[in-house]
Formats: sequence, structure tokens, C-alpha cells
Amino acid sequence: MKVLNVGSGNRPMPNEKIAEMLKSYFKIEFPPGTKYVNIDQLDLGQDCIIDLDKKKLKLPFKDDTFDAVLIVHVLEHIQNIIPLMEELWRVTKPESKCYIQCPYWTDKWAVGDIDHKRMINEYTFIWFDQNCYKNNRLRNTQASPCRVKCDWRYDIEKDFGFIKNKETEEITEIVAILTCRK
Repeated sequence: MKVLNVGSGNRPMPNEKIAEMLKSYFKIEFPPGTKYVNIDQLDLGQDCIIDLDKKKLKLPFKDDTFDAVLIVHVLEHIQNIIPLMEELWRVTKPESKCYIQCPYWTDKWAVGDIDHKRMINEYTFIWFDQNCYKNNRLRNTQASPCRVKCDWRYDIEKDFGFIKNKETEEITEIVAILTCRK
């Protein structure tokens, strides 16, 4: 198994804390011997240093290379999310999963962190699901749907979860599982 860890920063895989988070929030464990490829735009000892926020992004991997993708606290820092999601789709094998964790848009740190460029909720990913276009789920939106070159499928009822503050019960983070359709 080969896993792409996007925006790995100072937590490259394998990493016990991230592995526990995956087990807790996503109910997954990668098997022993899993090969991790850690990428980031900061040089912190990753396997690949690349600017993830380019408008014309090209990841240095062949098509259909990865069995899974991890994106933990990264998307909120990306202004140009479409090229990143398209490239992740290109390098991910069909039916593979993309595991995402981000601050939820209503959390104070989602808007309070000056490094955050976007807010994320369960509807953010609708733009990357080609099935939404076919079923006209976007027709009532104010914006016209962007024509993306990828297809990340999900079920809004089953493939999303929320992490709450234990004291206040407020939602602080969202976790999502997207499936690569080709």
C-alpha cells in the first residue's frame, strides 16, 4: 500500500499520533509495511517539497500511484483548492480514499487563524463530485458550478463526521472521506 501524506509539515508518516487520529475518526489502520510519501511546501525533511497552492499545480508522481491520500489540516491554508484536488485525483488509484480533516467553518480558529485562506464545511466538497452535476444538486446555488477535472464521490450522510469541543459541545473540526472515481 502506498499513501500520500499532503502537507505533512512536522508530522510526517508514519506517526503514532496521526495513526491514532485515523483510527479514532476514520476507523482505518494502514497495514504494516505501508509506504508513505510525505509532501509539503516547507522543507522539514519531507520526501517532496512543492508549492501546493499553485494555480497550475503538477505533482511529480505518475497517474494512479497512490492507494490513499491524507490531508490533515491543510485545505484551509490553500487558496487554489481546485488544482490541488484535481492533481490528487490524478495520482490516486480508482476507488481509493482521500481522508481529510479541517477546522469546521463555525470554529473560532477557522476564521481566527490568519494563515487560513478558506473555511470548510460539508458542502465544500460538492464541487468535486461529478455526480452532483448529473443529479442537479447544484442548481439552487448562487454560483455557477466550476468545471473541475476530477471526481471525488461521497455520501453526505455517511462520509462526514464532526469533532466537538468536549466542554462546549461546539463543532471544531470536520472529517471527510472522499472516494476517487475514474
